[in-house]
Amino acid sequence: MKGILLKDLYECVCIRKNQLNWIATIALVLILTFVFRTTYVFLLNVMITAPLAGSCAYQFPMEQDEIVNFSKIQMTYPITKKEFILERFLLTLGFIGVSGVFSLILTMVYTYGYRLAALSATLPVWGMGICFALIFFSVSNVFYLGLGVKAGTVLFILLILAAAFGYLLTAVNFGVQTLLYMDKTFWLLILIAGAVLCLIASYLISIKIYEAKHA
Repeated sequence: MKGILLKDLYECVCIRKNQLNWIATIALVLILTFVFRTTYVFLLNVMITAPLAGSCAYQFPMEQDEIVNFSKIQMTYPITKKEFILERFLLTLGFIGVSGVFSLILTMVYTYGYRLAALSATLPVWGMGICFALIFFSVSNVFYLGLGVKAGTVLFILLILAAAFGYLLTAVNFGVQTLLYMDKTFWLLILIAGAVLCLIASYLISIKIYEAKHA
């Protein structure tokens, strides 16, 4: 499994197209952070943009695997189908962890640099962003495996648009200040439980899909 993990990691960070994707995403978040020091952009970056970037990591090796039909080659490796799915989950969870650290740094900048709000108000937003990323990965991964890269990409874009629309709708209805200062403990606990359940369900469903495709 270590060899497959290293291969996927290489495809995520060493292929030029993927490097440009990471650089563009990080640059966009940093520009928004340093130019727009507002509650709206803080919530957008920390709760959606930065965390979701890490949850997309699994797409890059899946694209390369489909191009070279790697699934047939992978069948000759001393690795089970369950281990292959586990490897993709570990890879993406690692990237979500990295994006979570990046998001936490942004949270500290807004909290102590821009003095947007107290840590008690901003830190739960960061936690909610991590949960959103885990849930997003859990859902999109199943569709990517089931539908293939092309159809999965279309659905992924639709999910991104749905997340953006949901954020805008919530911000308009409740106001960004309300979202920032409201007590988020209950919703954070719900999201943590939901993220754990979604990950478990996604892992089990992904195994079933992969086994059915490569029986």
